[in-house]
Amino acid sequence: MEVNLWDLPEDKIYVKLNDTFHKKLFTSAIKHAGSQSALSEMLRTSNKKFNKDMKSVSQKEISRWFNNYNLIRLDIINFISKLMGYSVKDVQKNIEVLKGLKTSEPILILTFRSSWILIWQIS
Repeated sequence: MEVNLWDLPEDKIYVKLNDTFHKKLFTSAIKHAGSQSALSEMLRTSNKKFNKDMKSVSQKEISRWFNNYNLIRLDIINFISKLMGYSVKDVQKNIEVLKGLKTSEPILILTFRSSWILIWQIS
């Protein structure tokens, strides 16, 4: 069975991007917005569902995302990626880890011929 990024509910999935793509994406988004604070304002004032679900998208949160400390909700990654001109396929190729909303263990991902092979970690 083939699983693709666009098959997943974006508001219930958290992802970790590979470091190179992550840095490139957030550096260009912050530069586009003008600052981390301006990017957080852009996200807060968007009409996207994540804006209604999250209490706030602060500059501190942007800083955590920029430094790749936290997994980031997929709808936020997709919003920023689209803003920067990346396709969903570009994002899919650069995801290293998936995690569900209420799951404790992340799922490692290997990409094979642009489709995913999912590896569940067992503690």
